[in-house]
Amino acid sequence: MKDIVPELLEDILQEFDSEVKKSSVIKELVNLVESGKVNYDIANRYAKEIGDILSGIYKRKLASDILPDGRMYYNIAERIIGQPMEKGYNLVADITESV
Repeated sequence: MKDIVPELLEDILQEFDSEVKKSSVIKELVNLVESGKVNYDIANRYAKEIGDILSGIYKRKLASDILPDGRMYYNIAERIIGQPMEKGYNLVADITESV
């Protein structure tokens, strides 16, 4: 059976980067931070947007028609979920640090 993880993980990471760059909410919040208008509400909104982006990508990319036998196996989840979550966490941590 072909290992789908490397290609799928790369696709998820690329789409995540693309959606973060395109997000008007992210752009607005980053501009507020850069202008010095920071507060925890901005950090919270930023975290929510990052989570929504990642959630949408997971829903699209981890659908049953993509996964072997239509199932999410532990070894696939273990290799796919962590890296994008860590990337999102680091983005949120950077904004929160600014606050």
